[in-house]
Amino acid sequence: MAYSVTLAAEEADLLDSLGTALTADGMHVMLGAAAGGIPTLRVVNPVARELAECILVRRADDGTWWYWWSWAERLAPAADPAAAAARIRRVLAAVGE
Repeated sequence: MAYSVTLAAEEADLLDSLGTALTADGMHVMLGAAAGGIPTLRVVNPVARELAECILVRRADDGTWWYWWSWAERLAPAADPAAAAARIRRVLAAVGE
C-alpha cells in the first residue's frame, strides 16, 4: 500500500512548524522520511550530538493531530508546536544545560 502524498504533505507541514520552534530554541533539525515515505523530524542537541530523536506526527482517532516520540508515545498536540519543542528540549538536554 502506497503512502498518501496528500497526507505526507500535511504531516511534513506540521513537522516543519515543530522544526521552526526547535531551531529557534537552538536545536538542529532535519525533515526526512522513514520507510514507506512517512515524514519524520530528526532532532539533535548540538551540544551533545548523541542526544537525538526522530519525531512523527499522526492524526488521532478523534481527528486531532499529535506529535509522537519514536517509541510510539504521544508527545504533544500538533496545534501547540511550542509546547512540543519545550518538551523535546527537556528530554534531549545535556547534563548542566
